[in-house]
Amino acid sequence: MGETEFVECWTDVLPSDEGKDFRVIDVGVGESTKALLKWGATVIGVDRDLDRLQAFEDADIPLLRGDVTSFPFRKRLADLIVLKETLHEIDPAKHREVLTVAYALAPMVIVVEPSPEGGRMYQRYAELWRKAMRSVGRFEEYQPLSYWKKLLKDSGFTMVTVKRIRAKETIPPEQLEEINRCTVEEWINLSVKPKYIQDMHEFLECAKKNGMKWSDLNVLKGEA
Repeated sequence: MGETEFVECWTDVLPSDEGKDFRVIDVGVGESTKALLKWGATVIGVDRDLDRLQAFEDADIPLLRGDVTSFPFRKRLADLIVLKETLHEIDPAKHREVLTVAYALAPMVIVVEPSPEGGRMYQRYAELWRKAMRSVGRFEEYQPLSYWKKLLKDSGFTMVTVKRIRAKETIPPEQLEEINRCTVEEWINLSVKPKYIQDMHEFLECAKKNGMKWSDLNVLKGEA
């Protein structure tokens, strides 16, 4: 996501100009965690990936490793739950369970997910990720906006904000180079077959020459 899209993602979605009075559970730590800390919120980070959690060891925030549905949280532990680009990595059959837990934990949820639509280059990139993750029993399943709206509604939330952020910036070649390096490293650790790794490496080299934008982002805020 480019800087322009990142700023637009949070504009008019966070419930206040300052977050100092908000306790937030951030499911899937990363750029969202940085944004929430900058906002001033008290953040609890939850992630299954130890490396991602370790990146925030110096942030002086509670970090919990595991699936949010497996933690014995009491009801209304937080003011807000954020699921930014997290749900597409979870089995769709468990999406309702995740949102039901979110409904019990906080009166407000923000969901940010990539659109399955995008340019030709991005479509190929997403397809390679999907095939590679399925090959090792993982998920990379993008859903249309209508899917997320129905999911939040069925989980008890009332829709407050729904917006789509258009991808504007072409990914810089140096960033694609870093994505290439990190993807190869991650896939090797996940025991992805060499064929998929080679296909992605070749694709990203092509993307450096021809240009690629990320997909649009679907942003939804629901209240209990």
